[in-house]
Amino acid sequence: MKNSGFFLSLAWENIRRNRAIYGPYLLAGAVCSGLIYTLNAISEQLSSGDVRWAAYLSMNVNFCVWFCGLLVLLILFYVNSFVMKRRKRELGLYAVLGMEKRHIAAILFWEVLISGAASLICGIAGGLVFSQVMFRILLFFTKLSQPFSFLAAPGAMIQTAAWIGIVFLLLLVYDLLVLAKTDPVSLIHSDSIGEREPKTRWVLTLSGLLTLALGYGIVFWVNSPSDALVAFFPAVVLVILATFLLFTAGSIALLKHLRKKKRFYYRPENFISVSGLLYRMKQNAVGLASICILSTCVLVTLSTTVCINIGEEDALRERYPRAAHLVLSGSGTENTAAQDAVRTLAEQSGVTLDNAQAFTSAAIYTQREGDAIPLESQFTGTYLRIVPVSDFEAAGGQTVSLEPGEILLYQDGGAPAGDSLTITGETFRIREKVIAPELLRGGSGVGESFVAIVTEEDFSVLSSAWEQGLGENLVRYDWYFDVGGEQPARETFLAGLRDAADVSGTLRTLEDRDGMRSEFYALNGSLLFIGIFFVVLFLLATVLIIYYKQVTEGYDDCQRFRIMSEVGLSREESRRAIRRQVLLMFFLPLGGAVIHIAAAFHVLCEMMTLFQLYDTALFLICTAGSVILFGLFYFVVYRLTAKTYLRIVAQG
Repeated sequence: MKNSGFFLSLAWENIRRNRAIYGPYLLAGAVCSGLIYTLNAISEQLSSGDVRWAAYLSMNVNFCVWFCGLLVLLILFYVNSFVMKRRKRELGLYAVLGMEKRHIAAILFWEVLISGAASLICGIAGGLVFSQVMFRILLFFTKLSQPFSFLAAPGAMIQTAAWIGIVFLLLLVYDLLVLAKTDPVSLIHSDSIGEREPKTRWVLTLSGLLTLALGYGIVFWVNSPSDALVAFFPAVVLVILATFLLFTAGSIALLKHLRKKKRFYYRPENFISVSGLLYRMKQNAVGLASICILSTCVLVTLSTTVCINIGEEDALRERYPRAAHLVLSGSGTENTAAQDAVRTLAEQSGVTLDNAQAFTSAAIYTQREGDAIPLESQFTGTYLRIVPVSDFEAAGGQTVSLEPGEILLYQDGGAPAGDSLTITGETFRIREKVIAPELLRGGSGVGESFVAIVTEEDFSVLSSAWEQGLGENLVRYDWYFDVGGEQPARETFLAGLRDAADVSGTLRTLEDRDGMRSEFYALNGSLLFIGIFFVVLFLLATVLIIYYKQVTEGYDDCQRFRIMSEVGLSREESRRAIRRQVLLMFFLPLGGAVIHIAAAFHVLCEMMTLFQLYDTALFLICTAGSVILFGLFYFVVYRLTAKTYLRIVAQG
């Protein structure tokens, strides 16, 4: 390209001279490149190493790669829009000096190329070290191990370079389209274009309030984990929409209301803050709403992943209440041979079977219709387990005498049953609603679950009807027990347990807590690891938006505060007014985020039960800790960026 050296040197000088604008931009690009490389390198290291559950972990990491790649695109596009806004006047000067659009386009090309190359090189250089640290952290979270080996991951470098190249190419195309549609000379006066006072849009304000009330109402309506899964994402969409509506229209209505309060408004600091925010709220609203949404994402991700990791041992014991759980076909009397074989193995291995509990039951997944539970094989909606009264007592239930046609009922979730319940066409009177022993409940995560304690005769009738209707025998024998003894003896016993239990061919499933522990840790540890990456990206986006808004506001306010000082406003009054305006603008999103997570706490608690976490107090502590920690971080960012704002205004 002719004169390419001139345009290259001009682009380099522009970046150097505008380092207050380009510095965070390049830092953001480098961090994004480093994160993408780190995830790709970890995925490559998992597939090339000998790590247990490597395929599962790699699947989670690869999902994180795509999601983080999309966030990187959005973050860099958002930052690029701020950079281009501050460059408008400079690009207009180039046009006045005789440059054509193609010349300005050449400068933009070199600027984007330099920015992309610098971001990629610095990101990969930092990622070479960061990826090794994060890989060890992943192994620590998942309680796995692998000998340390440094991996440069050339495949990860190529993937990172390809994605970052695509992102910066899209940024260049966007910048060139903006340039093509704009009169460069008019850009000189872009900073002087006044902002009309926005109108009060009561329809949008009321729509925002109603949408927010609807979103909050949905999460308050949730009363089971399955309801939470169904309701959470529609509620999130409604709350996001309401946030943008309220920041865009509701904030203007609020500011105009404050302006009518004469005792409040006609004070120098309030007058300047309210009027300044009012005239530029249209351009600020989207950024502030974005900060609010991103802050909420940080709080939700941080609180849930930390809680899952802290409570994983409790969750493991909740999911597996005994060291071993055998499910055998048929009743207890039909599985005597299997029980004898397991006890013989225990004696030979030198272990004891402690806290043993067993019961016969039959269960179906169906769909409840009022107070009737039909026989339909559906794995959604309603879970029903029937248990003979003698087995209910053996499993730790209360001693009771039932008549044929009577049941004891335990219910979890759904509309409360009435005085009777129709099961497969047979109507039973509910004698009493009880709390079933923990081992009997089952059906966790289903919309509603029932345990019906029936007489032996009714159990035989119902289980036979289910067998005829579905073509399979649903009667099962659950046997729970702990294993006492030395660790080597326990390992020997558990290693031979499956063969011993299946001596008569009736074994359906076998769960042993020690054997499932590594899988459990791999699941929870990978979730925490992914959560860390999401939190880093959300924080990066939040910090960048806050910084560039402070810079933009600083340049916009230079002229205004200079005029105010000329008409008698003291320097101290100016500083107080500036501080008030910044506080109002940037702490409003944090307050909104805290309100959002407080409203979502109930539905998040229900969703945490899907991970076998029922400790509401622990989740409350994690949520409160996340709010405090993020609040401190937010305050530090505010103080640092406010200094930039004050410096720009003072120089003006």
